[in-house]
Amino acid sequence: MERKKLRLLVVNYHYIRENVPSRGIYPLTPSQFENKLDEISKNGFKFVSLKQVNDAIEFKDKSFLSSNSCLITFDDGLKESYEVGLSILDKKGIPGAFFVPTFPIETQKTLDVHKFHYVQSQFISKDILKSAPMEFLNVLGNISSENLLGQYPWDDLETAKMKYLVNFILNEDDRNKFIDHLFNLCGVIEKAFVDDFYMNRNQIRILAERGYLGAHGRTHCPLAALDLFDLQRELDMSIQTLEECASQKITSISYPYGGPTAVSPLLYREVKARNFCSGFTMERGLNDWDDLEKRPLALKRFDTNDVYGGKSEQVLKRYLNS
Repeated sequence: MERKKLRLLVVNYHYIRENVPSRGIYPLTPSQFENKLDEISKNGFKFVSLKQVNDAIEFKDKSFLSSNSCLITFDDGLKESYEVGLSILDKKGIPGAFFVPTFPIETQKTLDVHKFHYVQSQFISKDILKSAPMEFLNVLGNISSENLLGQYPWDDLETAKMKYLVNFILNEDDRNKFIDHLFNLCGVIEKAFVDDFYMNRNQIRILAERGYLGAHGRTHCPLAALDLFDLQRELDMSIQTLEECASQKITSISYPYGGPTAVSPLLYREVKARNFCSGFTMERGLNDWDDLEKRPLALKRFDTNDVYGGKSEQVLKRYLNS
């Protein structure tokens, strides 16, 4: 059978909201999200479901997909992704994939990454860095600007430094203390914050029933930074919680942060051992049939900023023209 050329574009989203803060996070408004979906469609891509992608991988049959396919994904289990993002997808008849970390629904606590997002919306990066321990700032000084901006391409250097410090340099205890201190200064009532910010178990169950649910670790840490014991624990606890909510097996995962330092051969080995069908990184690029056949646990994705209407849409255009 002749194999048609296939391109799978995967685009990732997080925050979809009307009110956009001046710093800290980079949400789309609902109308901006709708416009981006329209532009993807106008440029010849057909939206596909996570099940279609997984069926193509499992059965080694590209007929499950169109030659120019697009999968829309949301990371982090945010309530606005469900209430706003999913509503827009449903209105347009577009499927989606939602990758949910489980710590918030297990503990009623906020993930460090989202505490940090909130802190960034309240304080400027320079002030956050000033309050960090000097020994860790010295380590940060050895990281090249190229690597910092490669991990955080949409931020200025000062903000990239601050994010890299928290996400990759501080050990778990120091990171927790540092972020908790800043978060508490904001005067947040945490249970109310969690209830308002994250999907609940019923919403997760509904996503699973529709074939839209995937894993995103437990605590949103960079999984490649964990030793074997902690990595296995992080994966297994997240799978257990999601499967309790879903009453079905979870077969897809997206890797928190997803950049080069957030994935590793050990991570891919452990994910494969748990019989995941597909895994999504944040390596930019279009996936071809070779990727789906040989590297289904390391599929590439674009950030919304990389695609049509984004501030760096030339990133996608470069791959389309190559």
